[in-house]
Amino acid sequence: MSEKLWDSFAVIDGKRISLRPAVVNDRHIVYDWLVHSDCTVSFMGEPTYPDMPLPTWKEFCSDYKLHFFNGSLPEKGISFIIMCDGVPAGHINYNDIDCEKKRTELDIWMSSELYCGHGYGTYALQSLCDYLKNYHNVYEFVIRPSARNKRAIRSYTKAGFVVQKMTTEQQEKKYGPGDCYDSVVMVKELLRE
Repeated sequence: MSEKLWDSFAVIDGKRISLRPAVVNDRHIVYDWLVHSDCTVSFMGEPTYPDMPLPTWKEFCSDYKLHFFNGSLPEKGISFIIMCDGVPAGHINYNDIDCEKKRTELDIWMSSELYCGHGYGTYALQSLCDYLKNYHNVYEFVIRPSARNKRAIRSYTKAGFVVQKMTTEQQEKKYGPGDCYDSVVMVKELLRE
């Protein structure tokens, strides 16, 4: 799918932010935000997260295949750039949509500490959940931060996610393995119409 076809995917407008579909040229930038930004140490890598080593470019591309950046398989996941006052401030995506359970898992990270602590991530999550409900009939959203990432958990809670009391075994049985040994399952459920 060419980048021109992205025109059929509207920008998602939210409170204080907008989400524009990411394009192939964003892929390396999104990777850099993940592994080289000043907020990376807040959620992965040394010293706080030695169990979550920074992914290589090849590993990132294995997880974030081209369809995340060209819209060719929207049921498998799409990435968006979080825009604040016309400036790229972060990345958010949804993964495979489970049509039977009407559920998907989300991931989010900001480009810099400059954009943290202002509610942009919270607003991005709320906007993406509303979009997925309205256009893809998704009503259950899962996000799985490390228990050590207290700031992320606070943000996700403000976006309507609730921590599920589950053992690691229960998490893996229901959602598959997490990214770290202390993954916390947080779920947001929207009313079904």
